[in-house]
Amino acid sequence: MTEVNIGQVVESTAGRDKGFHMIVFSIIDSKYVTIVDGRQRKVENPKKKKLKHLHLTPNVAGRFVKNIQTGKIPTNEEVREYLDELVGPDKYLPHNEEVR
Repeated sequence: MTEVNIGQVVESTAGRDKGFHMIVFSIIDSKYVTIVDGRQRKVENPKKKKLKHLHLTPNVAGRFVKNIQTGKIPTNEEVREYLDELVGPDKYLPHNEEVR
């Protein structure tokens, strides 16, 4: 299996969020990670997702990683900005009209 990193942009391949991009918040073990997508869920409480349901992209949100390394939890707005820069506004947030 390909190595996953904190801050890496991933695409969901299963579930209600299928086809949308997220950022890896933490790595739980070899099967699970937590992800953030900039939606209503607080970044401090990221969603747990199986790696087998994610497609890893080569994109990494560098500013997200720097924030995590310095102990700063990014806001949902910042997560949306990172995803907007890396994949575009149509590739994340299944319900982005509710958030923006």
